[in-house]
Amino acid sequence: MSSHPIRDTVDHLKESARDAYDGIKNAAQDRVLDPLADTGRNIASAARHGAENVADYSKRSVERTGAWVSANPFSAAGVLFGAGLIAGVYLVSRCRR
Repeated sequence: MSSHPIRDTVDHLKESARDAYDGIKNAAQDRVLDPLADTGRNIASAARHGAENVADYSKRSVERTGAWVSANPFSAAGVLFGAGLIAGVYLVSRCRR
């Protein structure tokens, strides 16, 4: 019995296994990994955009509040006094429980 036909068959099976592996690897890359990476990039972009919007909104709110306090200092002091009074009453009632 010659070992060449067996060796040829084993080599052919190795080559077929390599080809199958490459096909599966390429299919996984195309159908799973690439779409997953695209989704990750889209999520990161949306999060970055949302964070920028929140930062802009916060900055505008601080500017508007500062302008209102500058234009209405006595009203601002009254609002702060009222908020402090409410917070104090709340804290005292929590301590008594």
